[in-house]
Amino acid sequence: MLNLTFTFIAQTAQSPDERLVSSFNIFVTAIGVLMTAVSVLAAILAIAIPIFLNQVGRRTQERIDEIAKRANVRVEQAIETIDQIVERRVHEEVAFAIRRRTQFLEQLLEREAIIEQTKIDYYMPNPKEGLPEAYGLLLSRGFEVTPRYSLDLPLKGHIVILDLVHHQNSSNFANSNLKCIT
Repeated sequence: MLNLTFTFIAQTAQSPDERLVSSFNIFVTAIGVLMTAVSVLAAILAIAIPIFLNQVGRRTQERIDEIAKRANVRVEQAIETIDQIVERRVHEEVAFAIRRRTQFLEQLLEREAIIEQTKIDYYMPNPKEGLPEAYGLLLSRGFEVTPRYSLDLPLKGHIVILDLVHHQNSSNFANSNLKCIT
């Protein structure tokens, strides 16, 4: 400011041409100082901006890496959780299916046990005719079948089958033997 005041006082004492030259010199000096300041500022910015951007980029990359790690951990946790849920559901479904099949097999075995424990007295009037096919079918099914040719023996079976169809004179024989049973 002091310089400008001195310049203004000096300019009033000078001629117009000298004032113009002096004013032009002041202008050129101001432009030079301004250009120098802009150049220094540009140099400072040219150095500072990459450093700043590098710092920002590094921080941004660190944040991106951190977020990616968190996301990866979350994805892994989600996958583990889903695997556990799926494994538990598969175990539940398999256990249910096995339990249902086991119950079915137990019921089937109970029925078969009843058949195996059932004793049948198979009465046939004539032992010479051989065993009929129905007798063989009962044996193959698992029943305990005892052939009987006389009704005089004590019958010990749970079921008594009177096979009068395979006897030649079954109608006469049946009527006479049925009277003995009753």
